[in-house]
Amino acid sequence: MLYLAAHPQNVVGAPSVVTSDRTVANGVYLGDIEYQGNNNGAPNTQYKLGNPSPDFTYSIGNNFTYQDFDLSIFLTGQYGGKILNALAFQTESLDGLYSNQLAAAGNFWTSTNQNTKVPSPRATFGNNNLVMSDRFIESASFLRLQNVRLGYNLPAKWAKYIMMNHLKVFVSGQNLYVFTKYSGLDPEVGFANQNVLQQNIDNGRYPIPRVITFGLNAEF
Repeated sequence: MLYLAAHPQNVVGAPSVVTSDRTVANGVYLGDIEYQGNNNGAPNTQYKLGNPSPDFTYSIGNNFTYQDFDLSIFLTGQYGGKILNALAFQTESLDGLYSNQLAAAGNFWTSTNQNTKVPSPRATFGNNNLVMSDRFIESASFLRLQNVRLGYNLPAKWAKYIMMNHLKVFVSGQNLYVFTKYSGLDPEVGFANQNVLQQNIDNGRYPIPRVITFGLNAEF
């Protein structure tokens, strides 16, 4: 970073000047992202930004009973791993005109809004602010409240009124909540198009739905 401060250069390593004049070719403009790893003026070096595979996965479940109530809970999760938020790459890029962007992109850098991680807009396809970096790499760790089921055994005399041996009402939920720092729709991305080389690349995969079920168990 000290080298870059003394020798400004764009992301491809070409010597540049820091300027607010967008007509200067290959300039490093105010509001641009400053990338580490330009190798002190030498050809750029590629760096590993993380591993899509988690360090470990886990699950835990238990059943509880109290008088005529019973409750079952099942949680799943994983620790470690990284996700490439490719959806944010597209919807927070600010790299062209007439394209929809997420609301978060509105917090872009200006001379009066300098405390932000969103660079100033560049209306060009050769956008140096979109060179792949850890800007769109996020943690894949999560804890999912996968299944919860709460049941109540109705009094036996109620069942006998309708010629039943046993009646039980219950409510269950699947995928009720996910504890995660991931800003996308769902941290459980998997493989894009079943391609093992595209693990944890989130192109906007539809998230796992939340399902609530009410039911009645009857025994004759």
